[in-house]
Amino acid sequence: MVFFTSDLHFNDTKIIKRYGRAFADVLSMNATLADNWNAAVSPKDKVYILGDLMTGKDGQAANALLGQLNGAKYLIRGNHDEYVDDKAMIK
Repeated sequence: MVFFTSDLHFNDTKIIKRYGRAFADVLSMNATLADNWNAAVSPKDKVYILGDLMTGKDGQAANALLGQLNGAKYLIRGNHDEYVDDKAMIK
């Protein structure tokens, strides 16, 4: 199966308040997003991420997050995906 998604904003503390996401904190938001992803996406699926996967500049943290998510992931960089240029990011 092929999926398309965007604007997940993992690790974005501001997004909870700005858009009224129903989470007490970023850790519970991240866990719920990952659980929902893995419930819908199998390891054999392809997922095209159309920007804004995660807030932050840490490529290692992005790789750790992507490693927890099922499927083959293809990221099209969004304005919050600053970690893409990090040498630790998957190329």
